[in-house]
Amino acid sequence: MKTTAILVVSLSFFTLFSASLVLAEDSIEFAVKPNRELTKIQHNQLDTLFLSLRNAKSAVEAYGHEKEIWRIWMTPKDEKLAALMYTAMGHIDDEQYKEAITTLNMVVSRFPKYAEGWNQRAFAHFHLDQYEESLNDIAKTLKLEPRHFGAMSGRGIIYINRGESLLAKETFIHAMNYHPYLRSRNLLLTIPAEVKELFI
Repeated sequence: MKTTAILVVSLSFFTLFSASLVLAEDSIEFAVKPNRELTKIQHNQLDTLFLSLRNAKSAVEAYGHEKEIWRIWMTPKDEKLAALMYTAMGHIDDEQYKEAITTLNMVVSRFPKYAEGWNQRAFAHFHLDQYEESLNDIAKTLKLEPRHFGAMSGRGIIYINRGESLLAKETFIHAMNYHPYLRSRNLLLTIPAEVKELFI
């Protein structure tokens, strides 16, 4: 009897945990594997920058903080990782997305706890219309860096492209909790009025 009771309680907990896992995907608490290819100093800088970004009084001020955040995200401490990212970003700049994915496959394989490797591969998949692959990489990015407004923005754009307006709205609003002047926030205006009313 005691064993049965424990089993019931365990199953109930598992059900609740499974349901909450989806809701907590992008939360700071869910980041059980931190972005370890950045230094402690960089993590401290990011904390300060995100606080300043959230409290920015203008778009100009916000974009200054955003630029610094991107600089840190794109500056890993490992030289081999940095070299791979340099190559991958060169491919992306040249719109050679398949080549970029080949390089980024090596990045995420060798350095799986580096958030920007997953994010840039998501970006490359997006430009090849490989939305499921992109969404999977975005989820990995957000587990490592829950504040990644760039990854959230990409997710929102994919939802819009797939006609999932409510999910898109939720995603953009969530991203704006971290970056109130998010560049893609204007896409909220493209969402039908009835979807806005349903969300509110």
